[in-house]
Amino acid sequence: MTEKAMIYPDIIVMGSYLVDMVARVDELPRPEESKIVKSLTKLPGGKGSNQSIAVAYMGGKVALISAVGEDTEGIDAQKLWQQSQVDKSLVKIVPDAGTGQCLITVDTTGRSTFAAYLGALEKVNLKYIEEQKSFIEHSKVFVCSSTDFSVEVNQTALSLANSAKSITIYRNQPIQNLPTGFLESVQILIGNALEIEHLSGKNILDERGNVTDLEDVKNAGREILKLGPKTVIVTIGARGFILISEKIAWHIPNYPGGAPVDFARVIDALTGALAVGLAEQFEYEKIIKYMKAAATLSASKRQDSHITRKIPNRTEIEDIVEKYHAITPYIAI
Repeated sequence: MTEKAMIYPDIIVMGSYLVDMVARVDELPRPEESKIVKSLTKLPGGKGSNQSIAVAYMGGKVALISAVGEDTEGIDAQKLWQQSQVDKSLVKIVPDAGTGQCLITVDTTGRSTFAAYLGALEKVNLKYIEEQKSFIEHSKVFVCSSTDFSVEVNQTALSLANSAKSITIYRNQPIQNLPTGFLESVQILIGNALEIEHLSGKNILDERGNVTDLEDVKNAGREILKLGPKTVIVTIGARGFILISEKIAWHIPNYPGGAPVDFARVIDALTGALAVGLAEQFEYEKIIKYMKAAATLSASKRQDSHITRKIPNRTEIEDIVEKYHAITPYIAI
């Protein structure tokens, strides 16, 4: 298709597609420890794919930059995106590599661990990003959703989007060390408490991996603001998430109702609501309410639900926002 005939999507998500193997255990194993798996489920996943589906379910016009093999898993991925109304035209099909896979262990509290085989994703290189330059530069919102690609690939894509005045959203997961200046092209950084602790160099988790003091999270977020981002969003499990900017620090707890059972897809759902809200130029408080609803709904669904059930749609989100419209969505820290 020529550029002259091209209709550019409002939102570009760049990130992984992985086939998730989800193992449920009573308690996450420690190093050298074995655990009995209670159930084992195979599901479509990957942060890029999940977040592009979350955007589509919110009614956003979205294209995904990713890569899959020509194997059965890659064919299944393309069917999933077509069914979910995600533009898959930017996905690289790699004939000589398998589709990526991820081993996920989830305990009874909803905490999880991840280990990924990248496969075809390793073929997303600088040359491929250059080929997608016009799409990245025409996006209203650009989401770089994982570090499954190299630092150079992510940095190049974020720089292209930022220079073109797109709103850039980034998550540093799996955690990796970033070069000086990397976050200068990131406007919104989103992550869980462990990721934020790593980037800020501030201790915010106790020995059990839990956040005990929200003030510590605020201070860690403010350290990251010094590196370039204008906003930092930190998920804190059953307690919701925290939004930090130069002038505000808000705790956004989940809405009342569905008990949280699983947090593995909360950031995906939350990011989808955020990206659509920004692309559609929602008022600030409306974006917060949509993110809050997305996080609440996603946390109430188990990880071994298919992604199309784990990610809430716009109607579900708007129903919760309307139901609790009188509640102030945040608490100042």
